[in-house]
Amino acid sequence: MKSFCEMIKMNIKIYIQHKWGFLFTLFVQPVVLLINYFIFTSIYAYNGTAVIKGYEVNQMIWYYTAVHFVSIFIWNNAHQNISSKVLSGDISVDLLKPTNLYLIELADAIGLRLVGILLEFLPAVFIYSLVVFPDFISIISVLQFLVTSILSFFLYFNLGFFVGMFAFLLKRSQTINAIKDVLVNVFGGVLIPLEFYPQAIAGVLDYLPFKYIFYWPVQFFLNRHVGELSVFLRVTVIQLIWILLLFALAQVMSKSMMRRYCAVGG
Repeated sequence: MKSFCEMIKMNIKIYIQHKWGFLFTLFVQPVVLLINYFIFTSIYAYNGTAVIKGYEVNQMIWYYTAVHFVSIFIWNNAHQNISSKVLSGDISVDLLKPTNLYLIELADAIGLRLVGILLEFLPAVFIYSLVVFPDFISIISVLQFLVTSILSFFLYFNLGFFVGMFAFLLKRSQTINAIKDVLVNVFGGVLIPLEFYPQAIAGVLDYLPFKYIFYWPVQFFLNRHVGELSVFLRVTVIQLIWILLLFALAQVMSKSMMRRYCAVGG
């Protein structure tokens, strides 16, 4: 555990050196938020309604910013790290370390996200609120968002690590990762809210992991389930189930690939 914490600290020191890359989004996202403001206020005014598919105008304006907030919490490049290390042979160095590849990549991802939360999320909440104030949020909704976003991080990491293992077979896992990203974006509510999908598709998505990565944390941020503790508990339980399931799959895949892997001189 001590070595794991030391790896996290080391990765934080590495990623903090790239602070301007993190801070760049602070200048881009307010423009996106302002564009959404003009688009959705016009749409709601044209339709003469205050609610569309259960979303109030301010919630719809903030929807894609909330998606961005979730991405700050969960994004990692575990699959890319594994693929590049397999191609270069550097994966052999990781395999000789006194910890396993999963913990190495997890420490890297945690370090990256802690820097992202510090330099992106916290300043962004303040700055974006000055552009369009999120009058719908509450302390409870923020806490529920934080809990589900942290669980989404582990869910998304395990999914990415599982995909990264295919690099041992294919050398490059970009195609499989691209498929994963399309599934997450389309069925996770990144592109459009899932309420706009046909009911038959929406029902199937309840049993897949994608909506529990982005859609549900966004819903809690938008405070669309005020006082519904049962909904929050159900979502977190399903997130935990998918985390454990994908973790088990990743470990099985990892052990299988390690038995196949060989490097020059080994």
